[in-house]
Amino acid sequence: MILYHFLKHKKINGTLFYCFEYFVFLNKFKDTEFWLYDISPKDLEYIKSIFINKYNFDNTLLSKIKICNIRDFKQNFDKVIILDNRTYKNLNIFCKNAQILWQKTDGIGISCNNAEPSTNTTTFGAYYYQNYEISQHLQFNWEIYKNINTKSNNIFITGVSLLKKELIQILKDKQIILDYNNVLFKDPVIHHNNLFEHFNTIIYIKNPNMMDTNHRLLVECWYYHKNIIIIDDEKQDSVNIRYNELQEKGIDYFNLTKENKLIKAYLDNK
Repeated sequence: MILYHFLKHKKINGTLFYCFEYFVFLNKFKDTEFWLYDISPKDLEYIKSIFINKYNFDNTLLSKIKICNIRDFKQNFDKVIILDNRTYKNLNIFCKNAQILWQKTDGIGISCNNAEPSTNTTTFGAYYYQNYEISQHLQFNWEIYKNINTKSNNIFITGVSLLKKELIQILKDKQIILDYNNVLFKDPVIHHNNLFEHFNTIIYIKNPNMMDTNHRLLVECWYYHKNIIIIDDEKQDSVNIRYNELQEKGIDYFNLTKENKLIKAYLDNK
């Protein structure tokens, strides 16, 4: 089972997509459900529609994506995958009878080391700012990604939230002049249908006051051959590290396979 504590104020969340990609991948080998905690039926249908828009997969798997509550944790299950800190911190106490496989990542308002593992937990991680037992990156299930045709020269801007005048000045300093009729902005609640078809350049503006500890969008942009511009505070976080890994090791380095150590631990009959 894969478990995720839904974020109502940040519905379109990278961890949600990781969970879904791992869920689809695992169902090739083992019957696996995807449980979402604290989500409404309306939001569940909304995110299912996003999955259908974003990926090519067997849609019958959608029936295995379920709303869960505290009573559901009384069921017997042997292994639980958790791919973010917030879910682990809030829900691991209800998984006492299961082996928990926890990929340490960032959580909203939670430092990477605040949620300490219980005795039934195995921790996975990849970066110097995480404490973990087994070295393993989060990876991407490329086989369910849709083929796309880029239809415009739009620019997609993400990262730190800025007033328009501040943004203009930052980009001007980098000698980047924008036509705001051709700019898209990331929204934490609204999903852009077929997003990657609607821009050919991404500008990621890093927040100098915080680390981005679990970034995935630049990897997807590399997969789809987008131009990538990082406006950087030089802090070494997942943005810099992953971008360097893409340049050095290529996109296959991020491909989810049965060799992924968390996947192997889940599929292991022990």
